[in-house]
Amino acid sequence: MTSLLIAAQTAAQTSSAELSVWDLCLKGGIIMIPLALLSLVSIYIFFERWFALRKAAKDDDTFMKRIKDYIHDGEIESADMLCKKTATPYARLIQKGISRIGRPMNDVLVAIENVGNLEIAKLEKEIARLENEIKRCSGMLKNPGFVNKAPEAKVNAEKEKLASYTEKLEMTKTQLDNILKKLG
Repeated sequence: MTSLLIAAQTAAQTSSAELSVWDLCLKGGIIMIPLALLSLVSIYIFFERWFALRKAAKDDDTFMKRIKDYIHDGEIESADMLCKKTATPYARLIQKGISRIGRPMNDVLVAIENVGNLEIAKLEKEIARLENEIKRCSGMLKNPGFVNKAPEAKVNAEKEKLASYTEKLEMTKTQLDNILKKLG
């Protein structure tokens, strides 16, 4: 009986030592192709979102100075193009004000306030959506049935989504705070 156990242990040790990760992938068969593709897609999405969020979160300190310089030099179109190129909620507020140059100050202020309220509503809606996505991802990752039964690539993809949603939520909240501060 003991010799049978020793033989089984020796056979298990030699078979596990011979199996490399590449061999495991090859022995996985056709199912490994979609898993590999999903892994590559999730890595691409992660880095694409990471770069996009970094770019969006970058606060341009010289934005208002450049806008003021353009307006003082009479280059209204350049100021408008800078706002379009910057494409942040704050830039859209400034762009609306620039488009109202030459009108009474009250009209300019009302237009900026209206755009500000629209931007606030969009940001609040995005925050709610991101919070729901975070709750969904967290629920899936906290569920032992999902974590134990789902393919590792799917679990990793959900972890990456959770990280991306969390980062985007923080950025969106920062944008909302900046708009609220600037609107008073």
